[in-house]
Amino acid sequence: MASASPTSDRSAAPGTSTPAASTGDQQQHQAQEQEGSLKDVTIAGQMIINTITDYTQKMKHGRLITQAEGMRQQVSLCNAIFASINTLDADFRPVLTTILGILHRERYAAFRETHLFRYWDRVALSKNQRRGFEKIITLLKTLADPKTRQTALRQVDFERLL
Repeated sequence: MASASPTSDRSAAPGTSTPAASTGDQQQHQAQEQEGSLKDVTIAGQMIINTITDYTQKMKHGRLITQAEGMRQQVSLCNAIFASINTLDADFRPVLTTILGILHRERYAAFRETHLFRYWDRVALSKNQRRGFEKIITLLKTLADPKTRQTALRQVDFERLL
């Protein structure tokens, strides 16, 4: 199967609409904004962003991937998300903001519900790591849309999440 075009990767679930605003010019503009905001980010922060960006390309909707590579990509994503939370100090805010932007842009592609947990049942992670990642990625996806982020933050029960 050939790789699907970027616009076909964004097909919405039934009953939802897909924003027509995801044009090549806008994606280029978003990438330029992202580069500007990450100008002073450490190499560790840049590596996390690169890992997540690589994940979006390799795991996007319509792209064939072997089980072994899919499992590797899931572990890489999990490790990158954990590293962004556990190891970044001054980089935390710009890196997390960039991650939220990627999750929002790729919500109908690599981070679509039907694709996000591909090969997840075969990934060698502990039960606690799995549960932690599932909670964190779900929270991040909930907060990804900048238009609804503040409302979503007020509705999150952080005690229950932990």
